[in-house]
Amino acid sequence: MADPKIITSVNSIQVPEGGQATFNVRLSSRPRKRSLEVNVEQVSGDENIEVSSGREMTFSRRNYNQWQTVTLAASEDSDHANGQTSFRLSGAGVTAATVSATEVDNDSSVPTYQIVTDRNSISVVEGGTAVFRVKLSANPGQSVSVTVGHDSGDPDLSVVSGLTYLFDATNWDDFQPITVAAAEDGDDTGSQATFALSAAGTQTVYVNASEQDNDNGSTPPGRVVIDPVSRIEGHLRIEVEVDNGRVSKAWSTATLFRGVETILTGRDALDAPLITQRLCGVCTYVHDLASVRAIEDAVGVQITDNARIVRNLMLGAQFLHDHIVHFYHLHGLDWVDITSALSADAAATENLARAISPNADPIDFAGAQSRLQALVATGNLGPFANGYWGHSAYVMSPEENLLVTAHYLEALRKQATAAKMMAILGGKNPHPQSTVVGGVTCGGELSADRLNSFRAYLEETRKFVNTVYLPDLKAVAAKYPEWATVGSFSNFMACGEFPVGPNVPADLFMPRGLIINGDIYNVQAFDPIHISEHVARSWYAGSTDYHPEVGETVPNYTGMDLDSRYSWLKAPRQDGEAMEVGPLARVLVGYGLGQAEFVNPVHQFLIDTGLSEANLLSTLGRTAARGLETAIIGDAMVGWLDKLENNLSLGNKQIYQHYSMGTSSGTGFLEAPRGALGHWISIQGSTIDNYQMVVPTTWNLGPRCAEGIPGPLEQALVGTPVADPASPVEVIRVIHSFDPCIACGVHVIDTRADKTYSVKVV
Repeated sequence: MADPKIITSVNSIQVPEGGQATFNVRLSSRPRKRSLEVNVEQVSGDENIEVSSGREMTFSRRNYNQWQTVTLAASEDSDHANGQTSFRLSGAGVTAATVSATEVDNDSSVPTYQIVTDRNSISVVEGGTAVFRVKLSANPGQSVSVTVGHDSGDPDLSVVSGLTYLFDATNWDDFQPITVAAAEDGDDTGSQATFALSAAGTQTVYVNASEQDNDNGSTPPGRVVIDPVSRIEGHLRIEVEVDNGRVSKAWSTATLFRGVETILTGRDALDAPLITQRLCGVCTYVHDLASVRAIEDAVGVQITDNARIVRNLMLGAQFLHDHIVHFYHLHGLDWVDITSALSADAAATENLARAISPNADPIDFAGAQSRLQALVATGNLGPFANGYWGHSAYVMSPEENLLVTAHYLEALRKQATAAKMMAILGGKNPHPQSTVVGGVTCGGELSADRLNSFRAYLEETRKFVNTVYLPDLKAVAAKYPEWATVGSFSNFMACGEFPVGPNVPADLFMPRGLIINGDIYNVQAFDPIHISEHVARSWYAGSTDYHPEVGETVPNYTGMDLDSRYSWLKAPRQDGEAMEVGPLARVLVGYGLGQAEFVNPVHQFLIDTGLSEANLLSTLGRTAARGLETAIIGDAMVGWLDKLENNLSLGNKQIYQHYSMGTSSGTGFLEAPRGALGHWISIQGSTIDNYQMVVPTTWNLGPRCAEGIPGPLEQALVGTPVADPASPVEVIRVIHSFDPCIACGVHVIDTRADKTYSVKVV
């Protein structure tokens, strides 16, 4: 691992005589040590230019990519020369950098443009985020980089998106968002920090941020209980506090212990794929494949090209199925008011459908409306019962609501089409059974007729994704633009997926990587050795965090205590950081690494919706990434199927590789539709000695860790607006955007009302 480099926002800077100028500093990658010091010293030139602040900076593995500000000052002098000075930035364990500074007579030049912010100060709820915006006052005549540095104050206040913007003749007058987060801390007082916005050739602008502490207990809590929340799988309880109409704290509690790892101990290693697969009938293939990969890693077998392609096609079909179901049948009703669709004009809806997607298959909207009306007439709304229909947070027109409702019904058929793809290669669905240690067993299904059927189902599904799913996503984005700043989180992890060759991770179609503090273009390496599972706030014995390879699952229920232990989920961390996994993480990593398959669709979506890259770190961005990923995978599957058919036509029909079982250990990583999944197995002879799993929902919905850092969902919920605590549809939107694989009871504490509500939702 190479030493990180010191990165400066400029290589040279002008300092007005008698005045000051700033530049910003960060590291290129995470330091090896937990923290390191960077010092700024003058190495040559005019002594009238000196460092007035930022001479010593501390960077940690958590804030390495946060800009920190160095301020230079040039004192008044009697000469007319523009003095020059060089400053060296250095430290132990980093590659040094140099910045040259030139003194400019304070009457000799006037900046042609200035940095403009929409406010000079912001307030950030502890554990949440707040946004201010930046642009230029005039056309700079060239490309100008504006960076946002932490000038002074509490390091718990940090920039999580919008660290750097490039302005030129095309966008200088467009405000761009900068998101500031306030980390949870243990005190009960607010704090402040100052951020410096710097650019070459103009004056620095400062914005003050104040943390609004959520621990002062100034008002007694009231509670709102939402139980159950459906349209997810399993058992979960979410509790949030609402203060002044926004969520100020959140806790995520899994209420069911399953103990599959404990069940596996002592069984034959080959039982693991079959048993773990039964964890979930929704992600019906992923645990089977992850477990098989773990055993294959342990025994050292290299599968054939055909087996790899078949597995990719099956997993791809799982993604297409899962994402369509999520948007239409689990998450879509958070945006669509079913009852409003009853008053829609069916003919106008048909015109709307043709306008937004002229290539989509025709739908009988009047018929769909009649089916919905007939359901209402029975008095039993079935899956539509107990919703927050008529809530002020629903803003789509009756025709838009009917459009998506009709697509909801059509999606029921299309998800079955995707399931048929899995059944062709897997033998059945749910729980396909053709993947085994060493390869696959579906040689008899690789006939021309069966693969032609697979291709037909694939093309039918891809057409629905491109002409229905993606246009509907854009329609939602157009009606709910404010949700591009709600539900934010800034750390992302992808373990990579879809090997297109034998060398992993180099041959992964979806790359591996980490994004820290929303720094999309500075993707860091993913090293699984730094994964640990915390149990200090969970119902398990002990309080020490372990790597999953040596982890333990010893249940120890002690009762619900939000200040201590409150969940059956563990709290996984990557090098101490809470990480979001799933479609948004995968899309951002691929996008940040410049992979065309991700860059092109993301760019087009941002153009079509008018959103920015920073807006992707949100509830809306999370929802959009799932749809974009569906199209990306569908397109890739066409090429994989072509490759498989070509191999077979050339006489290459090998689908299995023999191996020998023995004492060993292995790891199986996999990207499930919901996110990164890891299986760790230790084998004695042919028997399982230890088995551990870290699943996507544990990453996303896990509780606080030993250091008190909330999980991704717990942090993303902070700042969510709640118009009516008795009907908190806004909270449900954020929860569903993560696609939890556990059923959910949500408890809302209203710190202003001191009242308990009991409601039911779907």
